[in-house]
Amino acid sequence: MAQMKLMYVGITHETATVKERTYYALTESQKQDLAALLKQQCSIKALTIVITCNRTEIYFESAMATPYRLREVLIQYVEEVHQVKLSRDIFLIFDRTIDTVNHLLHVANGLRSAVIGDKQIIHQIKESYLVSLKQQNQGTLLERAFQAVFRSHKRILKESLYKQGSISTAYSSLKMIEAYFGKEESRNLKILIVGAGEIAEDVLRYLPKFHFAQIFISNRTAEKALAFARQYQIETYDWEYVESNDFSGFDVIITAVSNRRHLVKNVKKSANKRLWIDLAMPSNIDTGISDYYNKVYNIDEVALKINAVNDAQLKAVPIVENILKEELTLFIDWLKKDKIRGVLSSYKSHIKQVFASTAPEQWTHAIDAVEMENFAEKLANKLVRKSAKTLNNLTSGDLTSQQLNIIKQAFGTSL
Repeated sequence: MAQMKLMYVGITHETATVKERTYYALTESQKQDLAALLKQQCSIKALTIVITCNRTEIYFESAMATPYRLREVLIQYVEEVHQVKLSRDIFLIFDRTIDTVNHLLHVANGLRSAVIGDKQIIHQIKESYLVSLKQQNQGTLLERAFQAVFRSHKRILKESLYKQGSISTAYSSLKMIEAYFGKEESRNLKILIVGAGEIAEDVLRYLPKFHFAQIFISNRTAEKALAFARQYQIETYDWEYVESNDFSGFDVIITAVSNRRHLVKNVKKSANKRLWIDLAMPSNIDTGISDYYNKVYNIDEVALKINAVNDAQLKAVPIVENILKEELTLFIDWLKKDKIRGVLSSYKSHIKQVFASTAPEQWTHAIDAVEMENFAEKLANKLVRKSAKTLNNLTSGDLTSQQLNIIKQAFGTSL
């Protein structure tokens, strides 16, 4: 029987452009449809789909499927949704459990983010995992991998200054405003935040560190915008004006609206310099509005524009890498022992079957069935216990299929 593996297929800001990633920025309903389709067509036991501004990733557990097959199903699904032909060359693929877990550990702790140490990614990873739990899409390997992720995150907070040095894309955006207009001029700016999701709230949390003249917020759900306005003591802007692309009077517009591609595409000419920062995926702002007076930055350009890594964080990176290495080693040890447990469980059943088939006939007449079963259980446990001690003392590491086959043959078992 084929061994269960944890595998990965995905695109990230490191492999794909904003335009390419836009097609894979699925809605919640599309993610559910895709998950059902993948389980139906690919013999998947468990999966978690992670979609952020910088990545669309699928972590999945299967004994039969390959990441290459998953990639094909994913691409075909997205091509049908958008009626386009998409490249296969922008995907990152891992078909080994250890490589997949190592990647997940680095992603979740911000070492693969556009802004190193991005504070949002761990929350986005956790939300994706909770969706898997809710949909009963978790598996043994997947669940263990996420346990390693959450444990590593706690250790990093406790054992290093890595997170104290990290900032988010939202903070980088506000720093970009100062760099673009100048610190003194920034005190006179009128800024509009469009959207009221996690990224928009992150922008609002950092506002006290800056000194802008006026801040407005607008959202499709007026009540949510009003709640944020009260909490952060700012003003609201009618959503109708956003829909009609009326941004008169604003110097900076920061957009972070989910699933509204090119919400902004026709704006009135401005006689003053105006900055547009698009933190959404898919992009809210059509770059066609860019001209001498209107400068547009997408989320990748924001990450590149600001050097978000300070000295404290740089010094902490080797500590973080060591923590992740230790967590990966623990996972490998657990994986080895889990495979051994599978062999021993099969071996135990094998012993009981052999005992039942070879026990003298007179025993079955002299001893009742329950007592016979108890005796077989004790015998099997005794033999397995000795074998377990030997196997668990093997050199730590992920047992190969060849090694497992040798063990199975030696114990006369099959899995």
